[in-house]
Amino acid sequence: MEKLRRARQNENEFYDSDFFIKAQDILPDWTSHIVITDVEYDPVCTQVYVSFGQNPAHRVIDCMVKEAGIWKVQSVARVPVAKGKS
Repeated sequence: MEKLRRARQNENEFYDSDFFIKAQDILPDWTSHIVITDVEYDPVCTQVYVSFGQNPAHRVIDCMVKEAGIWKVQSVARVPVAKGKS
């Protein structure tokens, strides 16, 4: 997370959003508050739901696949949080 924060501050490196967190900004409490909230298994991939921050309004779902005994991230999508829920 610190590498991403430094890259964000470097004007020579610009990105629309980070692939792994699906966000442009990294909030200060994210590094100490990363929680896996759910895991779903299906034939295509294992879906891992991850929340960031003390008030986890930022959530992503990672589609993980196991190749040659190593877990890899196949895709990441942002999960909207319903209003009134965290």
